[in-house]
Amino acid sequence: MNKNKAWWLLSVFLLVLVSAPFWISEEEDLEELETKKQIEIKGSRITGYQKGKLNWSVYADYVWTGRSKFIFRAEKVLDGQLYDSDGQLIVDHIKADRIRVNSKSKTLSAYDQIEATFQKREVKVNKGLRASEKKKKKINITADELRYFSLSKRTYLYKNVKIKQKDAIVYPSKGVEVDNDNNIAYIDGGFLMKSDEFVVSGNQMTIYIDDDYSEMSGDITAIRIGKPTTNITLDQRERDMRGEDVVLTCDYLKYSDKDNQKVIEINGNIHIQQAEKQLRGEKGYYNQEKNIYRVDGNVQFLSDSLGFLLDKNRKATFENPDMSKAIQQRVTVNANQFLFEPDQKKLELMGNVRVDQVDKKIKAKKIQFLDEKNKLILKGNVEIIKDDQDTISCEFLEIDINSESFYAGESVQTEFKVKKNKDKP
Repeated sequence: MNKNKAWWLLSVFLLVLVSAPFWISEEEDLEELETKKQIEIKGSRITGYQKGKLNWSVYADYVWTGRSKFIFRAEKVLDGQLYDSDGQLIVDHIKADRIRVNSKSKTLSAYDQIEATFQKREVKVNKGLRASEKKKKKINITADELRYFSLSKRTYLYKNVKIKQKDAIVYPSKGVEVDNDNNIAYIDGGFLMKSDEFVVSGNQMTIYIDDDYSEMSGDITAIRIGKPTTNITLDQRERDMRGEDVVLTCDYLKYSDKDNQKVIEINGNIHIQQAEKQLRGEKGYYNQEKNIYRVDGNVQFLSDSLGFLLDKNRKATFENPDMSKAIQQRVTVNANQFLFEPDQKKLELMGNVRVDQVDKKIKAKKIQFLDEKNKLILKGNVEIIKDDQDTISCEFLEIDINSESFYAGESVQTEFKVKKNKDKP
């Protein structure tokens, strides 16, 4: 090696030794400086601003800084707030064991036993006035780690996250990302939601905090937990059904709780099962206040029997063997729409209705079951084919389960095949 090259390598080596301290990342340098406390403040609030508007605020039992003018540490955080780009409060009542604020990178990190309240923002009305609600809806979140990025207005929560809503708790498998400017929370990687009445799981959930609704998607499974009841105002049939679990699977579920109306909308590969009863479709809707259940699109209902329709206190046995057989047989019903109104004690199947049993096929535009009257009503292009030979067609057919009779009206036509007497040649 010539002298010039050796001298050049030595110069580079010396330069590296001299400049090495400047290679230390800002974060590492700041961490070293932080260990040397410069200022301590007890029972104090520190507040951050961005473009002249409130950005964040923290009140803690103990605040201290090191040699870095950018780093603040708070311990035993008793209260804290985060604000959107307009300076409007979006996260309140932040508590944590400790918080670290970097005013240069404009980030806030909280650790251990974190509590925070994500709340619905006030609604802007004419000329900038704001309409406040008497009781704002809030979402309480607990976690072990929170990171807030002021520049992007994003908050991330990790480790043991729990989202506590009014009547349920959501357990994200990984964590939660919150878009603070739009007040929307995103859960990816799976979740489990539990309440006293139901359990729901899926792959993704999006919570629209300002708009009082949530969307869930990806392998949705919802279980309504059956609860036995001794309510004497209900018949035995309904008491039995309330004691059975209901399992729903679908691709998408939207839950809205706005203006005291709870509404559920479901889409994609809907399958609902309770005991031996199954219901399939493309879209579903439930309104709690109106107490209406509806399923639309390629509706299919299956059951091992029609016994669930009967109130045994009113009709336990049948004298008519055909009716008794029909009640006990497995049934498949296809239609365009399924509608159930419990308060009206009415169940309807509408649009290209087809009923299939082992010995009969029924077609109609609409089929109604009126529980209070214990009647089954078929309307519109009614056709019944029994044993592939006997037929009856009409526009209206009423079956009275109590009296074991039926009435056909409007354009009635019948065709029966006369059976030969086997005893005669």
